[in-house]
Amino acid sequence: MTKYRIWDKFNKEFIDLEHTDRNLSIDPISGKVMETEISTGELDNYLSDWLVPVVFTGLHDKHGKEIYEDDFLKSKHGQIGRVYYFCDSYLIHWIKENYESNLRKCTDCEVVGNIYENPELLDNHK
Repeated sequence: MTKYRIWDKFNKEFIDLEHTDRNLSIDPISGKVMETEISTGELDNYLSDWLVPVVFTGLHDKHGKEIYEDDFLKSKHGQIGRVYYFCDSYLIHWIKENYESNLRKCTDCEVVGNIYENPELLDNHK
């Protein structure tokens, strides 16, 4: 089963799926977050455009922190890169250097932020 975290564009925060009373799931067809609510005794499902699913890569940084798609990583050389998924692999786009490498090869990297909470990292390292 794929692990996610959910970015709430409206409140500008991640939703802790283990500690929320909201019934959220990922729609298998659209890939969007689906929220189920009970109103008037019936279940109402709707797709949310303001909730963004962010996929766990299955890997951890050098400190044991989970690495998610759209995280920013810092290499031991000070390079900043953004994690993304392409052709069945997780890659890092090293921003200033403008090249890609496989995430699995970055064993000494650490998570320093993500595109949602720290978009300035994208601009500061061009």
